[in-house]
Amino acid sequence: DNARSHSAHLREEVHRMNVEAEEDRSRHTAEVQSLNKKFKSQIQTLRNQMQESEAQRDRDDFDALTQLELKFDEERRGMQVKLEEEQRSVAELGQELESVRALAEE
Repeated sequence: DNARSHSAHLREEVHRMNVEAEEDRSRHTAEVQSLNKKFKSQIQTLRNQMQESEAQRDRDDFDALTQLELKFDEERRGMQVKLEEEQRSVAELGQELESVRALAEE
């Protein structure tokens, strides 16, 4: 009788330990899933930030290139104006030279 009682007590103890172990396993599984979710969220946030940073760098690079193009166009127009002035000046000097030659030949 005592052995049966002891055996029943041991079975209850084993059962209780199994229940506790299952509860611990469930709790740990839930904690791991929660951490996984949190890490995935943090990773996604970092990815988004990196993409935003990359997009901002691309916009900044594009803006810088646009500014360089505008500056280059402005300088090119300035040089074109100077070139046209020089050509006019050379043409005027050529005309003066022709008129001086014509006077010299008279």
